[in-house]
Amino acid sequence: MTTFFSPDDLSDLAARVQRSDELAFRQLFDALYGPLLRTARTLVRDEAVAEDLVQEAFVRLWDWRTRLDAETPLRAWLFRTVRNLAFNLRRDAATRQQLLTDPAALASAASPRPAASPDANVCGDDLTTLVSALIDDLATRGMLDDVAVVVWGEFGRTPKINKDAGRDHWPQVSCALLAGGGLRTGQVIGATNRLGEHATERPVHVQEIVATLYHA
Repeated sequence: MTTFFSPDDLSDLAARVQRSDELAFRQLFDALYGPLLRTARTLVRDEAVAEDLVQEAFVRLWDWRTRLDAETPLRAWLFRTVRNLAFNLRRDAATRQQLLTDPAALASAASPRPAASPDANVCGDDLTTLVSALIDDLATRGMLDDVAVVVWGEFGRTPKINKDAGRDHWPQVSCALLAGGGLRTGQVIGATNRLGEHATERPVHVQEIVATLYHA
């Protein structure tokens, strides 16, 4: 039978869990297992896998209970962890499928890659992987709301390649990626024309981004 707790009750349970109270942990498990399982089902559409994800989230919570900030909302932390685990699982499944169906991808994955020097340029695929892993790790540790992740260059680049097969500085338009820090994420603000030459919708200025980060 599902046990229902008020928000205040959940806050009290969360505080007790962070003090290593096993009874409170079992009560929190009973209270949130069902809602978390429903969330996991919608993401992976496999009952057994969904159950594994929820149980893994609770295992991680218990392992990290004493290292989480006292103000960390454990209910939100658990839902974020389940979502992140599900997204990682789906991404890994897509990668495995690509390796099974694309011989070139399999050969590339099997080839050892030299370690990059500290000053080496990071390509787009590597940057995507690194930033995604950082955001996942912060969310799993319950730190994402306290840490702002900013991916932002000092200049935009020209829409057209120059004579040296490179791109020059282009101050007319650039882009930035922001995550965490308590920001309202999951949205795209602004747009350019199809060539990326200039802003066509909701231009955002440098000072607005800086002000947003200071406010967060």
